[in-house]
Amino acid sequence: MAGTPEMADEPRVSADLRALADQVRRQPQIARDMDVSVLVDEVAGRWREHSNMLQASEEVPVAAWIVRRKVEGLIRPEAEPEDPVPLDPALKPAWVDEGVEVLASRRDAASQRCPRPEPQPLTRAPAPVKDPSLWKLAWSYPRLRPKAAPETRVVARETDPLDYHMRTLWDRIPSGRRMRFLEDLRGRGRDQWVAQFLALVHLWHARRVEAEQTAAFHEVWVERQDEGDEGWT
Repeated sequence: MAGTPEMADEPRVSADLRALADQVRRQPQIARDMDVSVLVDEVAGRWREHSNMLQASEEVPVAAWIVRRKVEGLIRPEAEPEDPVPLDPALKPAWVDEGVEVLASRRDAASQRCPRPEPQPLTRAPAPVKDPSLWKLAWSYPRLRPKAAPETRVVARETDPLDYHMRTLWDRIPSGRRMRFLEDLRGRGRDQWVAQFLALVHLWHARRVEAEQTAAFHEVWVERQDEGDEGWT
């Protein structure tokens, strides 16, 4: 698959989107009057057309934050703070001062320290423990028994590169008709499923295949997009 060189001087988040987010942060009312559908379509299209899918993905949370500010402004519009009502001392009931005095006295009583009684001396010395040791003490209490070290789990490192899985997925898809993504994957390990799914995402981003899923947890259908390409590139 032919790759496109990354642009080292390209910002991770576009300057226009970052400036718009700063303006919405300072003036939230801008988000309420904004047509966020245009913003979402633009960010989604940029993610699809961008040469580096990971860099363009960092713009999605910024756009989602702007959409959230619009929703919050429509559901809970910011109300102007009301002026506080001044308290008239003549309207304060007499029991308020009495309650404050009672609470203050109880607070002072609770803050006083009570002396601890002197410990009673032992009438007789405790019997000595026969053959004392730390291991014997530990095994005397079930909760203090040393636990066996867990077994070391060795995770095998993936030896096949992503390009290999993309090539195998491309060869699995028949030309001219759709195929179930999970076809020929039954009985394989989870690592093979994950590797083939990553290969599908990259092939879809490169517009080499089209993927369709009608609903969540439904079958994923994959179809080649040859369009004049000869074999694998």
